[in-house]
Amino acid sequence: MEKKIHKTDLISSLNTVTGITDEDYALVMPQLEDLLDNVSQISSSGYYVVDYFKNNFLYVSDSMEYWCGHTAEEIKMLGFDLYTQYVPQDDLTILKEINEAVFRQFECITDTERIKYSISYDFHFVINGVNKMVKKHLTPYRLNNGKIWLALCRITLSDSQTIGNAILKKGKEQSYYEYNLETRQWIRKTITKLSDSEKDILRLIAQGLSNKEISEILRYSEQTIKTYRKYLKNKLLTNNTSEAVIYALNNGLFLT
Repeated sequence: MEKKIHKTDLISSLNTVTGITDEDYALVMPQLEDLLDNVSQISSSGYYVVDYFKNNFLYVSDSMEYWCGHTAEEIKMLGFDLYTQYVPQDDLTILKEINEAVFRQFECITDTERIKYSISYDFHFVINGVNKMVKKHLTPYRLNNGKIWLALCRITLSDSQTIGNAILKKGKEQSYYEYNLETRQWIRKTITKLSDSEKDILRLIAQGLSNKEISEILRYSEQTIKTYRKYLKNKLLTNNTSEAVIYALNNGLFLT
């Protein structure tokens, strides 16, 4: 029987933070809370801030209630127990491995560069019997002696049906690292680019338009739109164009 994952297993010893003072919190939190409160009002994503000094959640947006079934205050009280209570054990085992792999990889990155990276991966939330596959995006917000002190986390709908899919990416660079769970290695890959026509079609699909409506707007034949749909699904390695839209949004393909 596999060992049950506890919240302490999700806190890496490679990222031990020390020496944070009340003055440090006073300098960063007011502006950050105001920013995230405003962002969460215009976005369906859930936001929270992980504090690796106190090993808790320092901030949780009201929008997290949609994803987790708990109020922001309840989620703050849960902290890392949010995962141990509502993420399946099989997922937690993989998240623990990804967590350790990320911090080991961070050790190979200079202190000044670490703040520029973001991490994303997929897992399930099971709330009141409802199973949601979500994607977590984690971006370092403040470092302390090269370690992540505060991290901004965003929860969105996943574009995948499998857990894991850990990606470590630096800013707007056209390459990224993907963690292979079988070889336990980070593999360098290149971001898929979309043409302007492909972006236009995905945006119109996201609006719920039919092939006929899209063809009239873009002045392509309906058969061309059908061909684009099939091509985009295969190009982005998704099961359907709805997943392709989510993949493009999650990976910033509309911005490249």
